[in-house]
Amino acid sequence: MINQILSLGQRLEAQPLFSNQASLAPPSIHERRPFVIRPVSKEGWENGDGSDRRATHKTAYANYLYIKRRDGCDLLGPLPRFSERDDLIDEGLAVPYSAPRWTTEPGRIWREVDAKLKGERNDSISARHIVLTLPRHLSREDWRRLVEGYLERHFTNRGMIVDWAIHARPGMGTGWLTPPHAHLLATARGWRHDRRQGLLHPVWFRGDAARRRAEQAWLRMSGLTVPS
Repeated sequence: MINQILSLGQRLEAQPLFSNQASLAPPSIHERRPFVIRPVSKEGWENGDGSDRRATHKTAYANYLYIKRRDGCDLLGPLPRFSERDDLIDEGLAVPYSAPRWTTEPGRIWREVDAKLKGERNDSISARHIVLTLPRHLSREDWRRLVEGYLERHFTNRGMIVDWAIHARPGMGTGWLTPPHAHLLATARGWRHDRRQGLLHPVWFRGDAARRRAEQAWLRMSGLTVPS
């Protein structure tokens, strides 16, 4: 997998975010912000300024249903019918080799963390939701390889479990109604059934420096550059 991604990266050097340089349309949120990471918490949702709702709902399970385009309820009640959206291109689950079998059950880990935090403070972080802009000129297979390689190198090798999905909706010609992007829902707390279960991990994306390293790693692997 790593060799495949390195080969792909060599074809992506300094690719611009804009697929149509002649377009005079203002850059979309995906072009302006090719990497977004936000903690999933009730407080984080309520305090958002509304300018970028790509990254989080109030609970971890709601985020899971949203990125997978599935219907259901979380601890707060019924959720919108995400299945009515027609932009799901691909999806998957990345787990460390040491993860127990139960972690592969669809959605279970997110239901457990929400239950663990029920009644906790509104700023309690249940997970982290990352949105990655994808290079528009690549194939769907290359998008998948790129995402899986990024997760292998920067998430699962550190012990995180990540549910992911790719969303895109092509328009007329070479345009996009929904530009291609990937959603990553990553564990922020201990998920094994032991004394550390539910405890916020002391290292995973704690602090601005860790988040900047993750962003720079994505820009390097994807070949994207941020418009000045």
